Amino acid sequence: MATGIGYAAVELIPAAADAYRYGLGALQWPASAILALLGSDPVPPLIPVLAISDPWDLLALPALIVPCRARSTRTSAHGVQLIGPSRRRAAE
Repeated sequence: MATGIGYAAVELIPAAADAYRYGLGALQWPASAILALLGSDPVPPLIPVLAISDPWDLLALPALIVPCRARSTRTSAHGVQLIGPSRRRAAE
């Protein structure tokens, strides 16, 4: 659910889009700085990435229902999360 909330926020709230742009730019900066130093170039400034808000992208959010449903059906009556073949062992 946090993924969907964050995704919707970036698409609909300009401040969230700016936080995304600068955050991703900051994550990319160390690699750019190292490459610049190795090539004897000046260290580049932090450059925010380009983010284009398109509210139509929100049509993808219902796809999050699938993993949420899968997670809820993989839990036993005792609240133990079951994964793969261990489902049979927990039922015994």
